[in-house]
Amino acid sequence: MKIKIKDSPLESEPLKPRKTRVVKKNLDSQFEKSGVNNKKSNLHYLLYFIFAVIVCVVLALAFRIAVTVKNSTFSTPSYAVLVSSDTPFLISVDTASKKLAIIGVDTRNSNNRLQKSMQLKTPLDGKIYKKNGSITVDDFPSVKFLWSVVTRPWEYGFEGMTPFDAFKLTQYALGIQEKDVVRRSMSVSKEGSLEGIDAQELYDIFKDPMIINEQQSIEVINGTGQEGLAGQVSLILKNAGGNVVSVGSSDDVPQSSLKASQTSHSVERISHALSITPTIDENFASISDIKIVLGQDFVKRLK
Repeated sequence: MKIKIKDSPLESEPLKPRKTRVVKKNLDSQFEKSGVNNKKSNLHYLLYFIFAVIVCVVLALAFRIAVTVKNSTFSTPSYAVLVSSDTPFLISVDTASKKLAIIGVDTRNSNNRLQKSMQLKTPLDGKIYKKNGSITVDDFPSVKFLWSVVTRPWEYGFEGMTPFDAFKLTQYALGIQEKDVVRRSMSVSKEGSLEGIDAQELYDIFKDPMIINEQQSIEVINGTGQEGLAGQVSLILKNAGGNVVSVGSSDDVPQSSLKASQTSHSVERISHALSITPTIDENFASISDIKIVLGQDFVKRLK
């Protein structure tokens, strides 16, 4: 007797293939999407970083420009600058009469702004020089010099003034007609007297109309022990239009001072030219409206 065994359904039906490949493809797809998303996320972070850097640079630049404009000193009708170079010269503008003076000075003398001011008996509001190179008389005023100061201010050094002042000074000078430009040369003799320009012309070039109009009386006291300094300072003030009523001396004083009962254009211009911080005291009483005492620190700044 034969027994017939039926085929098992498991044996008769073919096995269904597993969907491993599909899972792998899905995983690969997810990984690819994840990679794309990561790349997009990284790109966004990079863009945010670049934007933040740009904003910081713009803010820093804006802040620097604001500080430069705020510290500007060319806001007076008369403004004089020493250009320190191999062939130094002075620039003086009178915005009231629309005149410009360019004066070559002796190269043997110091390029210290305050010392130069004392030697030449002229008020000097600022000093400009080129760090690597030299500025010549032919460079000023010119569009080339103006453009150089605007685009490459780091190539220049400034004392008592800012690049913005140099820009305004050059721009103003470019607008003055040649017939209103005074060109002179002067030097200092061994005896200390000026040669090449007379006292009246020096006064006409450097006088400040606002100081003349205010007519505030000025007293200069020499507290340095070095003879003649008060007289030299008084000449600077007189050539600026100042009304010097008294020149004297006192015992040695360590710190220079400038006192007045109220602020004025004369106080601001004189304090800046002499680099002495003013003290305003409503109760100030003296024989003059402005009292200047030269101290030992003044002598040190002349070296």
